[in-house]
Amino acid sequence: MNGKDFSKVLIVVVITFIIYNLIFPYNMKHYLAKFYVRTGMNCQKAELYDLSNLFLINAKKITPDRKTWYDYNIALNLRSKFWGAPMTSYKKKNLETALEYLNSENKNFPDHLHILEEFAHVYYQLEDYDKAVEYYEKCIEKDPNWVYGLSQLAHIYTLVKRDYEKSNEYVERALPLTNDKDNLYFRKAYNYSGLENYEDAAKMYERYLRNNPNSVAALVNITSCEIKNKNYDKAEMYVDRGLKLNSHSSYLLKSKVKLLIHKEKYDEADKIIEEMISRDKYDGYIGYYLKGISAKKQGNYEKADKYFKLSKENAQEYYDKYCEKSYDLSDTDGNCSNRFEFLEDFEEDIQKPVEL
Repeated sequence: MNGKDFSKVLIVVVITFIIYNLIFPYNMKHYLAKFYVRTGMNCQKAELYDLSNLFLINAKKITPDRKTWYDYNIALNLRSKFWGAPMTSYKKKNLETALEYLNSENKNFPDHLHILEEFAHVYYQLEDYDKAVEYYEKCIEKDPNWVYGLSQLAHIYTLVKRDYEKSNEYVERALPLTNDKDNLYFRKAYNYSGLENYEDAAKMYERYLRNNPNSVAALVNITSCEIKNKNYDKAEMYVDRGLKLNSHSSYLLKSKVKLLIHKEKYDEADKIIEEMISRDKYDGYIGYYLKGISAKKQGNYEKADKYFKLSKENAQEYYDKYCEKSYDLSDTDGNCSNRFEFLEDFEEDIQKPVEL
């Protein structure tokens, strides 16, 4: 078939398709709705999700009594549009609308796995983690091999509920089901740290770093573990690797300074600290906190108290400015110590001798 014949055939096909869909308008809207659902999911653009829902809603009006999965796809678009976005009143309203569509679809297809999955995702985005756990667990009952669901449960139990043992149970269930194990190794390492099992945490971070040698997050965490394990040479190796990748990481600089203080290289430590203090309130309060540790290590307790006070003042300003909730750091009763790693270290270093 030459080019001209092909063009004629293509024109006939297009004209036939248009005439067919003018006679049967439901089909046109149905195909367009499906097309934009797929396009929205592939392109990850908010306007395409909106356009997809425009066609879905119109298609639904033509056949309101048909079981078409339109409500599910409308909810899917509303949820996908905001995945990873910060919580706002606009996002919350759209996600609550998504729940309404899911409840409607659930009447047509009661407790269908896809609908339960979408409920779980929406509740997760709404930060209603108890509901999210409820629905993720319902999904796992129907599909015990759903790795993403197991990973999400591990994530929630680690970062929200702080139940590290429960999180590791889900990690262990997920590991044999996937070849992509690295993120699960990272989660397991994080959980070991939460359980203060720093030796196993360090081993698991090492395993993660084999395939992800440039992960600054893993280098930050393994450095902290090796400091806790008193493996200072290893800690220094990891912190230096991390600083080559990100020389401005506050977490790595904090560990580097602690290691310099351990070696009694106070001048080198002080240079890094002064640079941190000059940056902003966040690095500033960490810098004054490190100055306090250094002064205490050198036996200058009056200076240490002064720097710890400055650190808390800077920390209070930082949290007042950047956190949605207000945290009172004026006392040292430990009420906030589980909320911020800084405060855990802060209380420990003020009340106990410096061990580095």
